[in-house]
Amino acid sequence: MLAATPGHELRWLGKLGPGGLFDGEHSFVLTLNPDGTTRLTHGERFTGVLVALLKGTATKSHAGFDAFNRALKQRVESAASEARTGDT
Repeated sequence: MLAATPGHELRWLGKLGPGGLFDGEHSFVLTLNPDGTTRLTHGERFTGVLVALLKGTATKSHAGFDAFNRALKQRVESAASEARTGDT
């Protein structure tokens, strides 16, 4: 775990094998917008000597991340709508 700041940031490092071969730093950062909404920035950064060889694997994971982000957005917006209308 690299950072865990409630309401702001969650960031961790995953490693394939010993450090320096293929490391992936993953993060979720929440930023409050001027209109009161929140922006989620979901990021990843890969480093290590095997990055060039495993590039296709990392690129394929983006589809999963995109699906996660869409599902999270729908869930949060649905919960916010229910909270405004008093539905449960």
